[in-house]
Parts: sequence; structure tokens; C-alpha cells
Amino acid sequence: MVESYWLGFIYGEWSLFLAGIILWGLIIVSVLSFIWGLWKKSGNAFLISGFAFLFPAIILATQGGWSILYLLLVLLAFYLSHYVKKES
Repeated sequence: MVESYWLGFIYGEWSLFLAGIILWGLIIVSVLSFIWGLWKKSGNAFLISGFAFLFPAIILATQGGWSILYLLLVLLAFYLSHYVKKES
């Protein structure tokens, strides 16, 4: 029992499932708000998209290879947010 506590499995077998639900939920919210921002030209939607995808992008960027490009999606969302707000 102590070994599993030190490894962070305090929720038992549900911990990996909950982490997956949270990460995929953030990715889905990010994609939907990015599409909403493109459709409505909303700077706030791009900002929400950038913040929602920031945590999953950091996790995905640690995998090596071309995965670091996920961070560019976050920067793109923040840039579009700034650009749309500056234009209006």
C-alpha cells in the first residue's frame, strides 16, 4: 500500500483513467473554442483555447521528436487572440 501511495496512485486504478479524461477534455475544449474563435472572430475564444491546450501541449511536447510542435499551437492561439483584439 505504501509503494502505491508514493507513486501517486492514491485513487487506485482510477488515477490513469481520470488523468486521461482530464487531458482529453482539455483538448476537446481547446479545439472547440479554437473553431468558435475562427468562426466568430473572438479573441476571448482564442485565449481560452490557448490556455486549455497549454497543459496537454506541455505533456505532449515531452515525448520527443516532432511533438514539440504542439507548443506552436498554443502560441498560435495566443497570437490570434492578440491579433483579433488589436484589430477590433
